[in-house]
Amino acid sequence: MELGADDIHSLQHALVEEDESVRARAHLELGRIALTMARTEAAARHLREALALDERLHEARALLNDLERRAVAAVPETRLTLRSLAARLLTRLRLRRAAAAPPPQAPR
Repeated sequence: MELGADDIHSLQHALVEEDESVRARAHLELGRIALTMARTEAAARHLREALALDERLHEARALLNDLERRAVAAVPETRLTLRSLAARLLTRLRLRRAAAAPPPQAPR
């Protein structure tokens, strides 16, 4: 979805509307846009704000739930990746220390 300057101006204007349902829809749209740009924190913030203004926005709730499910699903993968990286770094450190150690002296 390509946004023009008029679209962005309209959304910005909607955020200061007195009508909470208009503001809620604007936050929903900004949340969608942030999701397409992989800006998950901004998306979550806008979706939460949309729900705070209008709890009947089921689409905002569904998008937020999906975002949270993906975040939870990514955690084990991240932990595994960090453990793997830590193990590799520890192995490299041990190899460097072994290479830098003076050779053992022969008994006399």
